[in-house]
Amino acid sequence: MRALDWFGRLVIAVMSALATLSLIASFASVSNVPLPMPGSERVASVAARDDPAPPGSAAGSREQAAREVALRGSVTSAAGPESTRELARWLEALTYAVMALAGFAAVGVVLLLRIGSHLARIAER
Repeated sequence: MRALDWFGRLVIAVMSALATLSLIASFASVSNVPLPMPGSERVASVAARDDPAPPGSAAGSREQAAREVALRGSVTSAAGPESTRELARWLEALTYAVMALAGFAAVGVVLLLRIGSHLARIAER
């Protein structure tokens, strides 16, 4: 066997393994296990800072509402952090699935190239 054949086999094995792992990661990200979102600890720590006004006063509640609006970006986005997590979970799953499809397509291209080279070798005989 030539070194190029071994290299082709190694490339096929590595790309197949990576595509399979991407497919497994896609299935795992769709599972019902809640995963922490990146940055959620930072938002929670900013929101947990001590207030200068007592929590029961009107000024304290207005400041708290303004702080929550500033953290979330707008008043309308305060409706569903759970739906945002769900959307992020599905987008992560779709990303892994597309990576798996791209990996399997790349393996298919490499296999077609190898088949073509073997057929060329047979034709030369």
